[in-house]
Amino acid sequence: MYVGSVVKIIIDLYLKNSRGVFHIASKKGMSKYDFAKAIASKFKLSAECLTESSVKDFGGLKNRGSNLELDVSKAESLLGYSFETSTEGIELAKRERLYWKEFFEQSLK
Repeated sequence: MYVGSVVKIIIDLYLKNSRGVFHIASKKGMSKYDFAKAIASKFKLSAECLTESSVKDFGGLKNRGSNLELDVSKAESLLGYSFETSTEGIELAKRERLYWKEFFEQSLK
């Protein structure tokens, strides 16, 4: 999830005087491998160095679940809008990066 979206959600929850525990995360989960591939694709980077693996491949992480998605429906319902997917968050991050890149390039001229 894009950090700007996290900030917006926290502010919106505060403005509604919300109380309790709310999960703030992307609407649809994805593996770290798929997330890295999506970033590489969006930013036109090579994904050749990425290797798919599983928690089961690492001895010290035996008790960790394989699905770490969070249920965001409580916060979405209270706020009245859907949270973004990971892919949408990557797109927002790319747009912000391009905006600031252009801003600083213009400022240095």
